[in-house]
Amino acid sequence: MQIDNLDESDSTSSLVAAVAEGWALKDPWVSQFPADDLRDRGINLVVTDWNMIDPGKARDWVLSLPVGASQNIAFKSFAESIVYSLSDSFAQEQAMESIMHSWSQSDPAAARNWLAGWSGTDALKTSLESLLVAN
Repeated sequence: MQIDNLDESDSTSSLVAAVAEGWALKDPWVSQFPADDLRDRGINLVVTDWNMIDPGKARDWVLSLPVGASQNIAFKSFAESIVYSLSDSFAQEQAMESIMHSWSQSDPAAARNWLAGWSGTDALKTSLESLLVAN
């Protein structure tokens, strides 16, 4: 199966997830997938898993990606995995607010899109929405 012929069926998605998780520390090639949901989920899995094992190498890989969609997905996944690794819920909320504030200034549309699909608590979501820059 060639990478550019991947479909988005459940079986293909499961296969991509399993392979990406297993290979993440050896060669994070998932960023070479065609631009679609499978690549985005693969990058998310690689960054999240790698960050739990070796945050420095995960960060270095994210920074090594070319500027663009793949790097944006990787940065988002890296930031989320750091936030969710905090054991204190208040610290998590503060980190989320700081990230949202910065993100809304640099890319308000992306921040707004991410927040629309986020499944956090209503109170925190309302707080984060208040940080979005009007556009």
